[in-house]
Amino acid sequence: MGRRRLVRVAVSSFATGMALSGVMVILPLYATRTLHLSNAAFARVLSLRMIGITAGVVLLGAISDRFGTRRLTTLSLAAGGACLGLLGFVPLAAFLVLVPLMSAFLSTAFVNLNNLTQMVDVQRQGMANTLYRATGSVAGILSPLIMTRLLDHIGIVLAVAGAGMVASAAHMRSYPLDETHEPFQGWLTEFRTMGEMYRKALAQRRLMGFIHPSLLWGALTTVVGTFAAIRLTNELGASASYYGNACAVGSALTLAGILALGAALDRMSIKRCTIALFLAASLCTVVLGLLGSVRGTAVAFVVFTVATGASLGPL
Repeated sequence: MGRRRLVRVAVSSFATGMALSGVMVILPLYATRTLHLSNAAFARVLSLRMIGITAGVVLLGAISDRFGTRRLTTLSLAAGGACLGLLGFVPLAAFLVLVPLMSAFLSTAFVNLNNLTQMVDVQRQGMANTLYRATGSVAGILSPLIMTRLLDHIGIVLAVAGAGMVASAAHMRSYPLDETHEPFQGWLTEFRTMGEMYRKALAQRRLMGFIHPSLLWGALTTVVGTFAAIRLTNELGASASYYGNACAVGSALTLAGILALGAALDRMSIKRCTIALFLAASLCTVVLGLLGSVRGTAVAFVVFTVATGASLGPL
C-alpha cells in the first residue's frame, strides 16, 4: 500500500511541478509577446493570479476536511490541468478568467499533495518526502528548458502539460486511503472555525512574527522573479531559451543549496541564516534593475533564485 501511495504522489508531484514551474516561466513572456500586454497590465495579471491562489487556499481549504483530501486533490489536479491546457488557445478575456481559476486549483493541489505525502507510510516517510521534493525539483529544472525552447508552440506545450495533470488526477483516484468525512457545516461556520484557529495561532507571537514577514517576502520574490523574465528578454534582448537556461541553472543550484543548508542548519542560527539569505536576494533585486549587461543580470537572477529558494530551508 505504501508503495502505491508513493508512486501516485511522485507522479502527481512531477506533473504539478511541471505546470507550476512552467507557468511562472512562460506567463510573462506569453502575456507581453503574444497577448501584447504592457508591464503594468501584466502586473494586474499577477494580481489576478495571487487572488486565485488566495481563494484556492481559503475556499477549497475550508472544504478539504469535509470532502476528503484525496477527492479534493483529484478534483484540483483535473480542473487545474484543464485550465492550463486551454490557456494558450483563448483570447485575452478568457485568459484573464482562466489565470485565477488555474492558480486556485494548482495551489490547492500543491497543498493537498503535501498532505497526502505525509500519509504514505510511517516506515517510508523520509523516502516519501524526499521523493516528493525531488520530483518537484526535477520538474522545476526541466520545465523552463522545454517551455522556453518551444515558445512558438506554447499552446500545444501547455495543452500537453495540462493533459499530464489530468492523467495524474486519474492516477490519484486509486490512492489507497480510507477517509472519514465530517459533514459540511456551511461556509459561515467553516470560515468562523478557520478564524478561530488563526486567532489561536496569533497567540504564538514570536512564531507568527516570523511567518507573516516571510509570507510577504515570498509574495514579493514571486513578483520580482517573474518580472526578471521581462527584464532579461524584452528589455535587454536575451532570447527566451537563454532565460530558460538561467531558470534551470537557478533551480538546480537551489536544490544543491537546500541540501547543503539542510546538512549544516542544525549548527547555525536560523534567524541569522534567514536574514543573510533575505539580504542576498534583496541585493540581487537591486542589481537586476540597474545592470545593463545580459550576463551580469542573468547571474544576479540565478543568485536571487538560489537565495530565495534556499530560504525555505530555515523556514
